[in-house]
Amino acid sequence: ARDGQLEQWCARAAAPTVLRWQKRGLHPRQFLHAVAAHAAKVADLGGERLSSTVKDLRQRLSRQGFERDLVANTFALVRECAGRTLGMRHFDVQVLGGWILLNGMVAEMDTGEGKTLTATLPACTAALAGIPVHVVTVNDYLAQRDAEAMKPLYQALGLTVGVVTRAMAVPARRQAYACAITCC
Repeated sequence: ARDGQLEQWCARAAAPTVLRWQKRGLHPRQFLHAVAAHAAKVADLGGERLSSTVKDLRQRLSRQGFERDLVANTFALVRECAGRTLGMRHFDVQVLGGWILLNGMVAEMDTGEGKTLTATLPACTAALAGIPVHVVTVNDYLAQRDAEAMKPLYQALGLTVGVVTRAMAVPARRQAYACAITCC
């Protein structure tokens, strides 16, 4: 989906869904504006400053949890790193999808709308907070593909990624589950 399709996506979300978001303190437009505000700060980061920012976010996320502004800052950083390492930048609807997932809700996306890229936002945020992350797909092929495709992004943020498949022996599974992000 493209940023121009944001209105259509929001319109598809039934009014009761929007009301549930608001009751939880979730305001989609405000969150997107917060991510955009942080984007300018992280756009020029490189080398040591990027590493320092990631280290600071790790500490703050583990202490403060998923506060809206802190998550917006993290999403802006992940979005920037995705652009640099993968050549893909999250669209606004993907940012909202990631934010929905991080808030414990389900985000439904059609084929080709970028579910794999969307999942990197909450996965990286949770992993940076020190929470072990499992990205679950429907088969071993997709788990392997997604892990390999997103690995440069995860590594740029200092995160390890592992893959668990049916045919793996127990020691290899343990090693994969010990990673910050495990695709299975």
